[in-house]
Order: sequence, then structure tokens, then C-alpha cells
Amino acid sequence: MALAICVAGASGGADKDDTSSPQPFAAQGHARVVREVFANKCSQCHAPASKNKHAKKHWKDWHDLKQLKINYVLENGAMPDTPQDTMLWQIITSDDEEIHMPPKKAKKGQLSEDEFETIRQWLQAGAPTGYQ
Repeated sequence: MALAICVAGASGGADKDDTSSPQPFAAQGHARVVREVFANKCSQCHAPASKNKHAKKHWKDWHDLKQLKINYVLENGAMPDTPQDTMLWQIITSDDEEIHMPPKKAKKGQLSEDEFETIRQWLQAGAPTGYQ
């Protein structure tokens, strides 16, 4: 998966705690890339066909960013002020092994710096679902 194209203009490795101004963000293209990140890194354990008994939430469709946004991004129906304020960001950056996703032992590995940056930009842009 070529994530470098989704963070064009970003310099070097992303600091996962840096929520400064995002690079220009195209909702349709980046929503597609964000869906690919979640499908690649999360669906193995959180898909309905998964036999993972420890996964607290299973998604019918990893392409459904709208449902992901409702459950893990919005707070009382509104976008939080910064990506750091979203439950999703807190989960993927947590130091607590009970909370952090993907887990350290995940077969697909941890999120790359490009994937963190893609998710940060997506959140900073209001977590567009790619649908109008």
C-alpha cells in the first residue's frame, strides 16, 4: 500500500502528538486511503467473520467510515477541537497496552508514521467520509 501519496507535502516522519495545521486534504481520496488503513490494520480482528473473542467491536463493513466516525470520532454528535480529543486518536496513541490499537502482537503490525499522519489529517479535516 503506497501511503506516501496520501501525505504528499509532509516532511519526514510524523510526530503522532503533533496536531498542527494539516496539509491540504482531499476528502474523497483521503477517505479512501483511511478506509484502506483501517481495513488493513483493524479488520482482521474487528470484522464480523473474526473469531477474535477479545475484540470489543466488530464492524460489518470497514468501508463504512460514517459509522466509525459516529462511534469513535464525534463527541455528542460534534467534532472535537483537535484530533487528540477524539477517542480514535486516544486509542491509537495510548501507552496502555489494554487500550492501544492495534495491539503490539498484531499480525499486521503497528501503524506506520505515514498511517498516523493520514489519520491525523483525516481527523483534522473533520473526518470526511467521502460521501456528500
